[in-house]
Amino acid sequence: MSVRIVRAMLVIVVVAIPLVALAQSGPLFPGDKSIFPIDGSGDVTIQDYSGMKPGQSEDKIWKFYNAGTVEWKDRQLMLTANEKNEMPLNVPKFAKLPDTKPGKECRPKVRVTVPKDAKPGENRAAYYKQVIKRGKDWVLCFPDKKAIYVVVKVQ
Repeated sequence: MSVRIVRAMLVIVVVAIPLVALAQSGPLFPGDKSIFPIDGSGDVTIQDYSGMKPGQSEDKIWKFYNAGTVEWKDRQLMLTANEKNEMPLNVPKFAKLPDTKPGKECRPKVRVTVPKDAKPGENRAAYYKQVIKRGKDWVLCFPDKKAIYVVVKVQ
């Protein structure tokens, strides 16, 4: 009997986007506040667990409010870690956040595509957080807030 030892090498390539999460509680800017409606109206398109087929693309539009005293200018939504371990969707890493004055509604949009190799019954998701660029780094505007997300059930 012979024993053969095989060595395998796993190579993981990571594309890093500089993100600074400051050690703070509350918003990055004093007086800044974001409110996402909990009555379901925050998902303008693609309601949670809507059915989509492999290869299908749609625009996801959220609705939330600038409930603070700080105008939102030059902000983005940035793709973040998947919070519930669902399989990923094909989405952009960044989505421009429309400039929004205090007291006004904001409706950002991202193009969502279900990967062609997705299997029926799978949940596919993408999570985003609001960021602003400071020098070379992207900084979280609301480090304590949960991400907004899109999640679909593959048909």
